[in-house]
Amino acid sequence: MRLRGRLTIAVAVGLLVGVATALLHRGVWVYPLLAAALPVAWGAVPALLLAGLLTVLRRRLGWARGSGTVRGLVYVAVAAIAHVVTAPVGLVLAERDVREAKAFCESLVPGLDEMRRATGSYPADVSRLASGSLPRLLTEAPFYTVHGPHFTFTILEPRELFAWHQWRSEEAGWRFVRD
Repeated sequence: MRLRGRLTIAVAVGLLVGVATALLHRGVWVYPLLAAALPVAWGAVPALLLAGLLTVLRRRLGWARGSGTVRGLVYVAVAAIAHVVTAPVGLVLAERDVREAKAFCESLVPGLDEMRRATGSYPADVSRLASGSLPRLLTEAPFYTVHGPHFTFTILEPRELFAWHQWRSEEAGWRFVRD
């Protein structure tokens, strides 16, 4: 297989691994940092440095072997760099997850208000109002709480540490909170 074909395969592997990582870990706040830093630090930079060192040693010492290893290291570097370009995919998916979670919560508000009018208080949980499966961001932590005559929806912000989106029934709108 020629160099161009191998480079194409290296790029394809990097992109596939990056997209798979974006799909699996888009809800992790540190994902963009990891997607950019780890492949470059652990893949591209060491592979290129080692390839350069081997090339210098081959030339200085007259080694006839090792060119395949150098090419292999370059392919690893290319795959790692191709992985980096998928970081925005994870961010776009995280934004979509937030929108879906907010829309789901907002769809529950009329039913919650109706239950309050009928019973005098908001229900302790929303399981009777929720139809279908919960959006991704609402499955790992409690997102609905009742406090006195009010309720709150809380959605953790996947792209930041110690941040969340909050809907308070007394304000009837979303606000972004950083701690």
